[in-house]
Amino acid sequence: MNMAVTRFPPSFDNNPLTYGFALFSLSLVTAVSMAIIIGWVVEARRSCRIDQIIRNPIPRPLRRGRKPGCISAVTLYRLIVGLLLSTVVSGALPDVAVLLAWGEASPTMMDVLFSIDRICDGALLLPFLVAIFLIARATQVTEHRLALDPVMVKLRPAKGVLREKAKMVGLLLLIAAAVTVFKALPA
Repeated sequence: MNMAVTRFPPSFDNNPLTYGFALFSLSLVTAVSMAIIIGWVVEARRSCRIDQIIRNPIPRPLRRGRKPGCISAVTLYRLIVGLLLSTVVSGALPDVAVLLAWGEASPTMMDVLFSIDRICDGALLLPFLVAIFLIARATQVTEHRLALDPVMVKLRPAKGVLREKAKMVGLLLLIAAAVTVFKALPA
């Protein structure tokens, strides 16, 4: 691929503000999505390991009453949300890599990154369609089951949770601003 070396990709019209905002927002959605998915995986593995260590004979709520073709509402929720979050990661992570490497990497490396970006853009259809399939199959039953015994939930996270999320947002904002300023400086 033959491209002129510029400080910012052509779609940003050499504007550091739009570049910085795009880098920040794409980095943030990628980091948050990955943090949620990884958190769920680590939590599940830790729970299984604890059950093995203490030889817990009582099945966890996610596995209790398992019948062929049935899953719990919590498992269904995490599966659908995890698939949708993996769609976000598949779409945004390669774009973050391209934005960070723009003007820094060799043309060959940029070709590789663009190819990865195109492959991931096409591949994100799979987890999205599986999530939509699960939503379509489970909507009527799930809404009916939840309506039988409605549980009221407070949507106020603890201050510590908000503080941790704010630290991540601040760090990503700082990184995006530093990269943008560095690229905006005259060579």
